[in-house]
Amino acid sequence: MVTSLLNPITRATISLPPYTAVPSHLGISPYYSPNGVPFFDNWDAHNLAVSPTVDFRVRKAILTSSPLDNGCLAFVHTNAFWEFAFCKIGDERWTVIEFQAPLPSSEDFWDFSFCNGYLYTVHPFGNVTMYNLINPSKVFLHCGNGIDDMCLVDGVSNDALLISHDKLNYDDDDGVVQREIEYTVYKFSNDGEPQWIKVTDVGQNVLFFGGDRHALSLSSANLQLPDWVC
Repeated sequence: MVTSLLNPITRATISLPPYTAVPSHLGISPYYSPNGVPFFDNWDAHNLAVSPTVDFRVRKAILTSSPLDNGCLAFVHTNAFWEFAFCKIGDERWTVIEFQAPLPSSEDFWDFSFCNGYLYTVHPFGNVTMYNLINPSKVFLHCGNGIDDMCLVDGVSNDALLISHDKLNYDDDDGVVQREIEYTVYKFSNDGEPQWIKVTDVGQNVLFFGGDRHALSLSSANLQLPDWVC
């Protein structure tokens, strides 16, 4: 199964490891692994190679920098048993970060982002897991405050940002149901007790929000935008 990055403008491609290749792993056990039973004692990587006949899908993918940079990392969230993995451009196989939980549960995550050398996944209601890929480890941070319908923001910001949105329905004076969507931006703080802090100013960054929990930030310094956008 050929896997590659495609530049939609130049049509240039950069090869990534095939999903059918035998993956490696970071050695981070999933939270749902049985107590007292080391998850990797029965590790058989060959059983995790994706069959070409499987309906394999990538739910989301991000790059940490331009794919032309030597240190660029590609992260993917998939529907395979190795649910979450990454590779460095030029690698021959994917490295598994997280495995799919047996059933939908609190271990499942909604979204992920890479910021300041750490990988963040956000779980339902805003709880966060922070991954250190250099010294492989992860820390579950209980910082949820009931946030729902959310996504992490990818891009130039040095902060881990999260956008949540609420759909507000109301009747106008003519009895017509109107719908508004209210967006709230939060910044992750790990100083002291981990928490999401509501922010009203994102500086010179511009936030773009799309469907299926995708959001992006870009620096307005590199964009020709009217003042009201920023």
